[in-house]
Amino acid sequence: MKKIKRKPGLLWITGLSGSGKTTVSKIIYNELKKKYTNIILLDGDILRNQLKIKNSDHFQNNSRTKIGLTYVNICKKYVEDKKKFVIIATMSLKSKIQKEYKKIENNYDVFSSTRKDTNLFDIEQTIKTIVSTKPNIIINANRNISEYEKYNYPVIKDEMNNFQGPLSGIYSMLKASKNKYLFTLPCDCPNFRWEVVEIFMKNVSNKELYIAHNHERSQPVFMLISKSKINSLQNFLENGERKIDAWYQQNDHEYIYFEKEKHFFDNINTLNQLKEYNEE
Repeated sequence: MKKIKRKPGLLWITGLSGSGKTTVSKIIYNELKKKYTNIILLDGDILRNQLKIKNSDHFQNNSRTKIGLTYVNICKKYVEDKKKFVIIATMSLKSKIQKEYKKIENNYDVFSSTRKDTNLFDIEQTIKTIVSTKPNIIINANRNISEYEKYNYPVIKDEMNNFQGPLSGIYSMLKASKNKYLFTLPCDCPNFRWEVVEIFMKNVSNKELYIAHNHERSQPVFMLISKSKINSLQNFLENGERKIDAWYQQNDHEYIYFEKEKHFFDNINTLNQLKEYNEE
């Protein structure tokens, strides 16, 4: 079959990290290439490397908007000047960026999401971030167990029934851990980087409990906790207490302060929060 030119245009494929947008874009590209001569595929990760954009910039709100608008201009040049049909896969979800690429002729957009439950939000990204350091990873989950087991790490359910909150999960993981210290983090923070753990480790002294703080408020789900705190946690929970802030404040602890890395602690729990996060 003789190939022909497709009408110039843009297919903007976006989605969360690990949602499959790169895979989807490649499938579409390969199919369209069979029929058309003017198809081009752009990948956000490759563009970022070529433009020498720092990873830290990619996860700051102002920088993300600027980067996204740069991608829009690149796509616009390919479409208008070179008469290409452009497929791009990127995390740029912000409404300001969407408003700009919608001005490009013959545009389409797709949101890629492979998750069945928002609680599985960014477990892939979190694991990818930390696995290269080869720590002993433990996943705490009380539902969708089979989904989490696919990552081939131990999945620990709370010893207490009826979803008793994060402290119950921390207590269960602490009991299961074979290490002297356990670092905890939630799976719904898309900007997490191993740099957080490195900053913790650089500031360790003689305490048994360290809590992240972004200079505005504490981030207690990000903690480095000694296994010696098992009894303290158990007593607190058995007394019917559940608030993580109340527990750590009863114990000798030290804050680990983060300034430039505040965005590491941004968390998303619902689709509405995801929309708000991308429109900031």
